[in-house]
Amino acid sequence: MHFTGKSLSKEHIELAGIDLPHISDCLLKEIRSEIRAKLKRASITNEEDFQEIVTATVAEIMPLWVYED
Repeated sequence: MHFTGKSLSKEHIELAGIDLPHISDCLLKEIRSEIRAKLKRASITNEEDFQEIVTATVAEIMPLWVYED
């Protein structure tokens, strides 16, 4: 199976450490957009690598949002 942006679910984002009910739609949209952009540049064929990209992307974006407040 080839993982793409369409493979991204809320569960993948929650596994990356995001508590979905407590983040804004704007932040969620930014996270999803960045993950999709990274997946377009990569050829991911297993769920472990897919989740690793999701987790790394969340780790990159979240500190930026925390300090913007």
